[in-house]
Amino acid sequence: MTRRPSLRRRVIGAFGREIYRPDGTLDRGLLAERAFRNVERTRALNAIVHPTVIKELRAQIRRLDYDRRCPYVVVEAALVFESGLDATLDFVVVIDAPREIRIRRIINRDGSSRSEILRRMRAQLSSSELKQRADIVLMNIHDTSVLRSKVAFLDDFLVAASRAERPAARFVRISEHRTRHTV
Repeated sequence: MTRRPSLRRRVIGAFGREIYRPDGTLDRGLLAERAFRNVERTRALNAIVHPTVIKELRAQIRRLDYDRRCPYVVVEAALVFESGLDATLDFVVVIDAPREIRIRRIINRDGSSRSEILRRMRAQLSSSELKQRADIVLMNIHDTSVLRSKVAFLDDFLVAASRAERPAARFVRISEHRTRHTV
């Protein structure tokens, strides 16, 4: 939202000039505060950002040359279903953790308040909805070494899938949240 002038203008129009700091960087905290205030504001932000992001992503995927060095593409997207991005992907993988663990991790990561985190969560699909719609779920309730071993297993699966009938398998990880197959 900082590199594309047209996108930047639309964000400013919807959420105010102060969304961008004097140095041009996006004030993500202020944007989140304003965008997640209510459902209409969240939809407004998504309508501004999603079409551009999806268009760029599809173009980047088309430019990739799939071979043994790049058997699949990983796309990280928090709103994969809400944006319609799931239609572009072969597999959707959700990384899930209990709500309180997710809240604690977000507080530790960026210092957001509990109330702000809960407001953002309410603006997104529920964990149970995401699990129902995804193809694979990785539970992330332990330390990172356990998650790494699950991701290594998933990597083996995706490499094998990419060598099967499809030219490439694409995979989405939804950050620290949110299926049918649980590992």
